[in-house]
Amino acid sequence: MRSSGRVLKGDFGLAKALKGDSGESYELMSRVAGSYGYIAPEYAYTLKVTEKSNVYRYGVVLMELVTGKRPNDPSISEGNDLVKWVTEVLLSSPGRDGSDQLAQLIDPKMNPLTNDLEEIRKVLHVAVACTVAFPMNRPSMRKVVQILKDHTVTHPK
Repeated sequence: MRSSGRVLKGDFGLAKALKGDSGESYELMSRVAGSYGYIAPEYAYTLKVTEKSNVYRYGVVLMELVTGKRPNDPSISEGNDLVKWVTEVLLSSPGRDGSDQLAQLIDPKMNPLTNDLEEIRKVLHVAVACTVAFPMNRPSMRKVVQILKDHTVTHPK
């Protein structure tokens, strides 16, 4: 995402592009596939880009949209990146309604109405589900879209 708020789509769809039309399995790559902060953790040991890698990237973008921070924003405590920071804040002991956590995470420029907070919370929980460490535990993009379209708020476990 650029500082202007425009989303860069260059990293998305890499799994499909690298797989090609032949439908053959993903090949090993000798160079980094993606921008720092958007690269799924498993890429470091597999050197493979999969559809679950795309899901990870999407989760990072959702976090950027809500927090207004870049994946390796200098305002995030040292040793953390956006994914770790958002996950830690959401998993920290909540106030009565969890609004303390949201207040820490929401970009002050958003200035959301009270009735928007549950939708924002849903987006953040989807983002966390998309960025879990193990690819097999990430939802499919189809499931992500379904959750985001659903008007009932569900929190991933």
